[in-house]
Amino acid sequence: MGMRLAVLLLVVSVSLTEAAGCVPTTSPRCYKKSTLPEEDFICKWDRKNPKENQTHTLFIWNSEKKSFIMCANSGIHSERYIPLEELGITTKKMDIWVQTQVGNLTCNSSNISVIFECLVKYSAPQITRMKRSAGILSLKLDKPKDNKSVKYEIRWRERGSEWQNATFETEDSTIPG
Repeated sequence: MGMRLAVLLLVVSVSLTEAAGCVPTTSPRCYKKSTLPEEDFICKWDRKNPKENQTHTLFIWNSEKKSFIMCANSGIHSERYIPLEELGITTKKMDIWVQTQVGNLTCNSSNISVIFECLVKYSAPQITRMKRSAGILSLKLDKPKDNKSVKYEIRWRERGSEWQNATFETEDSTIPG
């Protein structure tokens, strides 16, 4: 009886929260587009509730110092640009989450721990030239902004055959300083 009551209360509380219009977003995904140390970050999250009157606030917490590094309101947008100057040290572990406000109801995404320095997400490579001759396909891809080596995986198939994968890595073209 006690277990049924607890499950019933949990279901009712979740239903009331969702009915009231506050469904937490996904945890934020923060990254920069290269390994350049001076590049700024962007954090994005998925809105699970399409209501127009919701606002989002990104929180970044330094658990070592037990203080907020940032509490940034992004309004109705599901992303937030973070200048490196505001973030400060990127080599320490930090906790990040998004708070969603719908009317007078507030809900939080899951809290995740990250080291910003490790969060690099390259843009998808763009094929700048494609040529096929004598059964050989040649592709020319754009280079990453920081000229670091990159691993690519290409998937292809010939008509009537199975898919094949090939992985290759470009060389680092930076000049040691």
